[in-house]
Amino acid sequence: MQLRCPFALIPIVLTVGCTSNSVTGPTSASSRVSSASLTAPASTVAAASDESTKIQRGSIIANSDTAGTTSLKGNHDFALDVSLLTGIYPGFTVCNGGPDCVPGASIPLSGLWTGNDVVGIATFKGKRYTDVGSPLSPAFARIAVSGTITAPPQAATATVTGPFTLTGSFASDQPAEPFTGHGTATVSLAWQAFINSWAVIGIRFDID
Repeated sequence: MQLRCPFALIPIVLTVGCTSNSVTGPTSASSRVSSASLTAPASTVAAASDESTKIQRGSIIANSDTAGTTSLKGNHDFALDVSLLTGIYPGFTVCNGGPDCVPGASIPLSGLWTGNDVVGIATFKGKRYTDVGSPLSPAFARIAVSGTITAPPQAATATVTGPFTLTGSFASDQPAEPFTGHGTATVSLAWQAFINSWAVIGIRFDID
């Protein structure tokens, strides 16, 4: 009878062990779920904060190398509505009044406007800036476009389209934020009969 006592105790030991596992198991699983739920959002937030501003829609209209407008909108609640004053736009200076834009020639779409050349209103990360480009304002923008088109055959007028790339930045009381975009440029041309070459009348950069 005494020899069977240890065997009689074995089921009790196993039962206690099972009870212990049933308590420990869910607690461990719960810890893993809790850890994952805390880690995943932090990773998501970090990824979002590292994402640069992408211009998703809008346009840049250059009527000459000294006048134009820009309206751009992107993520991070970014918007820029400004007038373009004196800047650098080789498309006008290369073609207008000179013989360099004959049929088949490459016409540059590059342009640059910055500082006091970009005057207007901006919105960034929920804050509105009404004095962009003002001499006393910390808010200013830089806008650059690049690309080329091929001058068409001779005609009285012509319209040519081609791809372009947009880069730039916006600085304020917050750190400077770079932005990028791309789209299609539409160039209006008129024939200069006295030099047998094209002149650029206007250009519109539309964000795709």
